[in-house]
Formats: sequence, C-alpha cells, structure tokens
Amino acid sequence: MNKNLFSGIQPSGIITIGNFIGVLSKWINYQYDYNCYFCINDLHSITNKNILFSNKEYKKKIIFDTLSLIISSGINPNISNIFLQSKILEHTYLFWILLSNIKLNKIIKNININDRKNIKNIEIGKLSYSILMTSDILLYQIDTVFVGYDQIKNIELCKYIINIFNKRFDNLFKEPNFIINKNIIKSLNNPNKKMSKSDINSNSYISLLDNYDLIKKKIKLSITDSDVESKIIYNENDKKGISNLIKIMSEINNISINKIEKSMINKNYNFFKNLLSKNIYYKIEEIQYNYNIIRKNENYLKYIIEKSTNKIRKIAEKSINEIKNKIGIYE
Repeated sequence: MNKNLFSGIQPSGIITIGNFIGVLSKWINYQYDYNCYFCINDLHSITNKNILFSNKEYKKKIIFDTLSLIISSGINPNISNIFLQSKILEHTYLFWILLSNIKLNKIIKNININDRKNIKNIEIGKLSYSILMTSDILLYQIDTVFVGYDQIKNIELCKYIINIFNKRFDNLFKEPNFIINKNIIKSLNNPNKKMSKSDINSNSYISLLDNYDLIKKKIKLSITDSDVESKIIYNENDKKGISNLIKIMSEINNISINKIEKSMINKNYNFFKNLLSKNIYYKIEEIQYNYNIIRKNENYLKYIIEKSTNKIRKIAEKSINEIKNKIGIYE
C-alpha cells in the first residue's frame, strides 16, 4: 500500500508559473507514488483580507479556478484526493484541540520579525496559521508532507506540537517526514522575494492563464541586472534577476542551467527573454486548452468537490474520534 502524502495550495489568485514549477509539477509525479491528499486551503486563504472581505461569488470563482488548473495541469482526481479544506470541519476541531495546548510565546517566536514587532495589531488567524496547518497534516496520519522552503518555521512548530501531544497522550500522532521544496521561483520585478499569485502588481508573476502577448510583456519588463555587457549566466548572489529567468527556463524544459548558459553565449538579454516567453507559452498552452474545457463545466467541478468531501470526511471523522477517545473528550 502506498504511503500517505499531504500538500496544499491556497486559492488566493490564479496559479502562477512559480506555483506550477514549485508545486503542481511535483504533485503530478507524487500522485503515482503516494496516496495523495491535495488540499485547497481556503480557510488559510481568508487570512488575506482581500479574500476574506470578497463576496461569495468571488470566493467560489477562485476555488473553481484553482481546482480547474490543478486538474488541467495533470493531477488526476480519480487517482488523487483533491479536496476543499473548509468542507472538512474536523480540520477546525483538531485545530482547537492543538491551539488549546500551545503557549502564546511559542507561536509568537514562529512568526516573521515584522509581524512580531507589530504583534498587538496582528490578526489571530495569521498568528495561529501554523496551528491550522499542523491540524491539516495530523488529521490524516500522513507519512510525508510536501511543503515550500518558506514553511520551515511552521514545520518546526508542527514537530514541537507532535512532541508535546505524544508525550502527554502516548504517541497520539504520527510524525511525518517533510519534503522541503527549495526550488523557489522569484518575483519578476523583485527577485529578492517569492513569486506570488496574490501580489497586487500583476507584472510580478506569470499566470497560467496569461496569453502570449502578456507573457512577452511581463518577461520584457522583468528585472535582470545593470551590466554594461549582458551576460546570460547563473549567479544567484550577483545576478538575481537573470538567474531567476534562467531557472524558469531550466524547469519548464527540464534542461540543466549549464546547458542554457552554453547555448546563450554571445546572446543578449532581449534574445533570451523572447525565447523564454515562447517557451513559457508552449509549456502552458495545453494547460490553458484543458482549463477552457474543464472550467466551463461547473457541475463537474462540484461533483469532484462533493465526491472528495464524502471520501475525506469519513477518514477525518474516524481520525478525530480516535483522537477524542485518546485525550478523553466526552461523547
């Protein structure tokens, strides 16, 4: 029997090429090696005020957009469990159990420095984000968790929580292995930060639904460097912008960075950017074709959500009942 793997993605905007390279392309392979739990983390997404205060139709739209792109990218809903976090109430039940036994100072140490300085004004949801993430993982007796490099602090807190509860309640939770994705695609206009689908500047990312002209425009505007003589070489310290573009080219074509550098000798940035724009579009053209078919069929998308909810809820109910029994919650 395959081991269980958990990974999630927030419906906070149209999935980007960065999400595809860092997450979805890995999910495609994992679905054949693991029993996969791929969670659309809509509860996590409402820590973003723009999502929280949006209307119901918009929230539904971005969930259906996200689900459609996941399937269009090659994730088979007949093989993988693709489910909506908010449909499984046991996530929040376990969240409360975990939250009730974690000291505030431990949570504060887990958040970033800027939020820590402004602790009096930070929302409780953001403060306890990592606790909900931990409940997502522990609810399904997961063997392996696939997460991004930016989640390392959350992983540390997750391990801490597991240790506390296992000491008090005789190995209550299975401690999973963590696969950490260090392959982070950076923002096109600020290579010091991660590419984000919720960035207010749409020129900072390539959406999987961008057309060729828009891709070409965004890549043309992307930051490279100020060298008098443009050299297309990979150097994450001194040439962050062009290195980010080289990494995108490498990932979407599955070719080495070294091979790209050799092929670009005596070529300028304009040549490389035009070539990259074409390659990105070729990569996502089929995804867009699939998306345009799937997204129109909302009955199919509702069926996928309903089917996965029924299956996952039974697993979650069994798990939460076992947890309640072990810690002594009255039924």
